[in-house]
Amino acid sequence: METLEKITPAPNILVIDGEDLELTTIRTLELPRLLKAIKPIFADIKELLLTYKTLDNAQLEQRILTLVLDKADVAVECIIAACAVGARKPRSWVDALELDDLIRLFGKLLEVNGDFLARKVLPMFAQVIEGMTETVAGLKSSTPLSEQDTGSTKS
Repeated sequence: METLEKITPAPNILVIDGEDLELTTIRTLELPRLLKAIKPIFADIKELLLTYKTLDNAQLEQRILTLVLDKADVAVECIIAACAVGARKPRSWVDALELDDLIRLFGKLLEVNGDFLARKVLPMFAQVIEGMTETVAGLKSSTPLSEQDTGSTKS
């Protein structure tokens, strides 16, 4: 059963106003909108994603609360915009939510996407960057092509 869950994870359903929302990880097409939505607090979110595994629940809650309170005006706008992207709903739908529903939606979206980003996407991205760095370093250190290799001749 565990193998099957890895292949096809159970859907994450959140019921808001009697509507079942099936929340899944962010897709490539949605990434630019999500990044635009969270750009003002991206550095803080990145730190949370990179350190959340080392924090206990109380510490994590404190970090999130601090982020929201310290940058309340910006953070709330980012949260609302990100929820619209993550829930695949119009901004007007999110704007009309009761505050407790917004918080539940935000929490579920963090649960669904935070783990995915921290455990899969960021490590894979780091591997790609490492590979690119090694490739570029290898190209820089390789010997230049000779005239015979390039087909050119001196006149």
